[in-house]
Amino acid sequence: MSLALALGLVGCGGDGGDTDAGSDSGAEVDAGGGADCAGQADGTSCGSGLICLAESCVTSACGDGFVDEAGGEECEDGNDVAFDGCEPGTCTFTCVDDAACDDGFACNGVEACEDHVCAPGELPGDGTACEQPDGSAGLCRGTECVGAGCGNGVTDGGEDCDDMNMISGDGCENDCTYSCDSPMDPRCDDGSVCTGVETCDLATHACMPGTILDCDDGSACTADSCDPVMGCSNDLIDMDMDGFADVALGACGTDCDDTNDQVYPGATELCEPPGMTPIDNDCDPATPNPSASFWFLDCDEDGYSVPGAVMQERCEMPAPTGGCGWTQRIPNPGDLASVDCNDTRDDMYPGNTTMYPVAPATSGGSHPTLSCPSGLSCTNNDTRYGGHDCDNAYGDTNGSSFFPPGLDSDGQAEWTDFSTYQSPTNVTSNSCSIAVTYNTFLRSYQASCSGNRGWTASNPPSCGGTGSYTYCGVERAYSSGFIIAGSPIQTPTECTTGSLCSLLYTLTCVGSPTDCSRPRTCTPGSRGCIWHYYRCARTTETRPMRCR
Repeated sequence: MSLALALGLVGCGGDGGDTDAGSDSGAEVDAGGGADCAGQADGTSCGSGLICLAESCVTSACGDGFVDEAGGEECEDGNDVAFDGCEPGTCTFTCVDDAACDDGFACNGVEACEDHVCAPGELPGDGTACEQPDGSAGLCRGTECVGAGCGNGVTDGGEDCDDMNMISGDGCENDCTYSCDSPMDPRCDDGSVCTGVETCDLATHACMPGTILDCDDGSACTADSCDPVMGCSNDLIDMDMDGFADVALGACGTDCDDTNDQVYPGATELCEPPGMTPIDNDCDPATPNPSASFWFLDCDEDGYSVPGAVMQERCEMPAPTGGCGWTQRIPNPGDLASVDCNDTRDDMYPGNTTMYPVAPATSGGSHPTLSCPSGLSCTNNDTRYGGHDCDNAYGDTNGSSFFPPGLDSDGQAEWTDFSTYQSPTNVTSNSCSIAVTYNTFLRSYQASCSGNRGWTASNPPSCGGTGSYTYCGVERAYSSGFIIAGSPIQTPTECTTGSLCSLLYTLTCVGSPTDCSRPRTCTPGSRGCIWHYYRCARTTETRPMRCR
């Protein structure tokens, strides 16, 4: 059809002009070219840039369903999907060879052109050498090219692993080594028996926790705990540390007062001071408490007190006061056998028969016999013991005063040094030494001097006469209120101050063997110290055989 004919047809306004443009193809229909395409095959040129489609002359366009090779088209797939082998808009192949598919990244494999579609290549694997965007050498990690070293996610250079994190114990440590690599790897051991035995999971190389110890012993009276080294511990809940748990804890508790370590089942009931509520020490209300005792001031410590003496009610003996001790014997003014007639002399107390136990014979004749004063009723004891027995019959008192040696109410003579009279004769001097013995009366250890004592002559002097007498230390007839018949106590002298103490005196422990075996921590001679500097020097002197 000629261009003129086409133009003429347009001018005549024929009926088929609009419908010849194929609505499905999207190509522009040439209104003047319909007649030229009648009976023509699709793709037949019907003008410049025009082709016949469905016997209509239309503008050739990508997407019209016909591959217009003359127009430069290579394909028509009827969609707008890119990279599917036929590109939209150009109707050209996505690729025609492998080079067209190469994206320049080595770590995602070598791409290939298959059926005009770029197919991804096979990944080369982590650790494959690659070149980073800056041109430096790297290693493939997945599809990414990264620098070498721990933390890059690539196991390389002798690394066990590389998880690219800083979490310790997750199977791969921060230095790219496994957290563990054997079932009983010691690196899994947390050092505590309380958490059980840790093991290694060889699949993940992570340490798995053990079974935690169950330390519950089922008792409400114990505190259950676990020591990392020793393991389970079930300590008794015992606030006062007396070995018994509080009854408040239930049937397992038997301590009726867990704040007092002197209160528990089986404890000894203790005496409570006057005015205080008794304590049930053994947790048995049926067991009574001991009662407190009355103590009376005993200044000469002979076991007897005087009427009106200071009294204290105590469970135990009070501490000495003013140089005086204490006795539990009650001084009853109506009972002379209970009253001390002189609380300043420990050789005068009721019933003292140790001063003159016998009327001895001497080489010069019999010991003088004391006569009973006129107007008094005397017994043999009165004439023998004089005022020492506090019987208020002979030589005891004159009103409230005691007569000094040499005088008494009847003016008769009494022997006051009879224990010395009984001392040995023909005594030869030997060495003196210190002895420590236990005094049952005082319930304490006492120091004394051992060594010969007595008259050096073959016979003692007669009453009023003198003689040579030898002894060790300081001789006393009585020891702490306990009268020793016929055997005076020889006591050592003590040094408490000065540099000569350690040079001239002997350091002596006055205590039990156990106490004395301990290291000395106190100053010898100080209050409460069992250590003393003592000396037992021998003395020989002229001594009278006194009488009064």
